Amino acid sequence: MVPLHNKAAIELIEQLRNTRFSIPVFAVFDSEFFSDLPVLSQIYGLPVALTEKYGLRRYGFHGFAHESMVKHWETVNPDIEHYTLVTAQLGSGCSMTAIRDGKPVDTTMGFTPNEGLLMRTRSGDVDPGLLTWLQWQEGWTPEDTDRVLNCESGWRGLSGGIDNMADLFASEQPQHQLAFDFFRYRFQKTLGAYFAILGGLDGVVLSGGIAENNVDIRCRLLSGLSHLGITLKEPLTRSVLPLILSQPASTVQCWVVAADEADSMLRSIQHHLSFENEFQSLAD
Repeated sequence: MVPLHNKAAIELIEQLRNTRFSIPVFAVFDSEFFSDLPVLSQIYGLPVALTEKYGLRRYGFHGFAHESMVKHWETVNPDIEHYTLVTAQLGSGCSMTAIRDGKPVDTTMGFTPNEGLLMRTRSGDVDPGLLTWLQWQEGWTPEDTDRVLNCESGWRGLSGGIDNMADLFASEQPQHQLAFDFFRYRFQKTLGAYFAILGGLDGVVLSGGIAENNVDIRCRLLSGLSHLGITLKEPLTRSVLPLILSQPASTVQCWVVAADEADSMLRSIQHHLSFENEFQSLAD
């Protein structure tokens, strides 16, 4: 389901298993954070027979990053028990998650990471009817379709070849500007949808290379959203992370952080080991 990453992950596991040293190998999945999504956020409008046959659902990805952003929010707001939050992981892959009281209620990535936002080489949301039409017109095989959607689309495809988001943002060429504007449009469209789903918003937390490394881009993404309660500090400057972006009077508290995915992975392993030990004690 993650063609850009699966092969490398499997090869690494095989290398570790074949070493002469006895090394414990743990596989953790960044979809775990979304395992209990509400049913309306899980399902697709497909025939129930297909759904049941293949166990189809929206899995969500980038879970370790989103979990880390939630932990940051709770650390800086320890006295807030009930809250609504949108987290955004913005790198080569991009995703957003709606959070209520620490639990995800919706996320942009689905059965695969290609759903949702525009990404570096992934298309994000595309009308499935357009894909079947292109398959007929171009004679694409499933492999061709997968390659176009995952490796040749996104802002690189839309811009005509620009890989780096900072270069795309700085360019004055109309097609490059269009690609960035579309990226921003999808981000703000999703933020507005999650505002509606959550019934309001207490915070937004950004992470990933795009948000962490470019002051102007993160300012642009969150600009013009006073109707959602977002008022940014001016001027925003490059500073050590974590960094609060919003004014003290802003209804919505906005942060940019460096998500600690490794810490979230370790927490997942510790949780499962603790559960297994507890289960074994009960069995004994």
